[in-house]
Amino acid sequence: MKLSPRLASADPARGVAGRFRHMRSARLVPAVGLLAAFLVAACASTSATLAPVSSAPSQGSASSAPSTSAASSGALTPVKVQLGFKYPVVQWYSIYHLGKDKGFFAKYGVDPQFIEGTGSANSIQVVANGQADLGAAISTSVVMQGVGQGAPVKMVAQETPVSTIAVLSRSDAPIKTPADLAGKKIGYAPGTYSAQLFQALLAANNVDPNSITVVNVPGGAYATSLAQKQVDGYISAPDTNVDTLKSIGVTPVVMNFRDFGVDPKPQEGIVASDQFIQAHPDLVKGFLAGLNDTIEYAMSDPAKAAKEAASSGVAAKPESIKADIAESQMLYHLDYLKSGAQAGQSPLKMSDADMQALETLLTKYAGLASPQPLTSYYTNDFVPQQ
Repeated sequence: MKLSPRLASADPARGVAGRFRHMRSARLVPAVGLLAAFLVAACASTSATLAPVSSAPSQGSASSAPSTSAASSGALTPVKVQLGFKYPVVQWYSIYHLGKDKGFFAKYGVDPQFIEGTGSANSIQVVANGQADLGAAISTSVVMQGVGQGAPVKMVAQETPVSTIAVLSRSDAPIKTPADLAGKKIGYAPGTYSAQLFQALLAANNVDPNSITVVNVPGGAYATSLAQKQVDGYISAPDTNVDTLKSIGVTPVVMNFRDFGVDPKPQEGIVASDQFIQAHPDLVKGFLAGLNDTIEYAMSDPAKAAKEAASSGVAAKPESIKADIAESQMLYHLDYLKSGAQAGQSPLKMSDADMQALETLLTKYAGLASPQPLTSYYTNDFVPQQ
């Protein structure tokens, strides 16, 4: 693969073997060295204090319906939820505030307090150290990397059941299939998770890496670099990019990796620490039950729910959420949920086959050095039964 002059100045230590990062839109998240960060931070922090849960069942009985006694008595337990990234970039987070406004979380005695994140790796660290109770919209791939390095966390539900990674290009020079990549300049940051998946895409479709010129573009400059024709395409997620591109006069063309044999799913989910799962199973169940109800409500009428969620998001975060962007991203997110739904199952339930395939993909292309038993990465014990 040819490297552009802009790439030649990049830090040579940012290789696949030496660093693992998760990227979505403008966010790059370091994950190598997570274990050391967990250990250091654990010495300086304490677990979050939560209101007690009466008669909390053991994890073994987690599949039973969550108690609504706390809600009926008017007592709600605050639960700190660390998001994967920031509201201005990921405005479909408005769905959580829709759930709060509709009373879906309160129904199960839970009052979630959402905290902006700076990337999945950091959010996992925050959850593992007890500075937050749950993590939401956290990269499944980063969870696997973290668990492989000793992070005491587990994914308890999926949220984005399909991969959203894609190549975005201009309509006047579209990249519609992997074969169209030959001879093109493609923007991404080498050493990132997306860069590693790009190698998988090329291999799966017999595209010569040397036929492509890689341009090292900072995440925040992706859209402008495409508009200014510095690149022919870049790797990111449509839901957080399409509106930005349109706003600067670019009609985007999206080539989803999942349509060409590379589908690392589920992309994101809900994460809890092993300690929190053990100590507060009712709160894990209650949050997931409220989220499940929110999603089912939204999927019953996506257009209506997208507008309502945007309104809830603006009310909760007026400095960060824009109604039109939030509505558009919500429609994308609900479409992802619909396309990844399993018949007769909660949209939060993870598939063993998907998780096994993702571990295999990460081992081959993303440097997952110590594959673990699948039960080390996730559990469906707290997902509502349909």
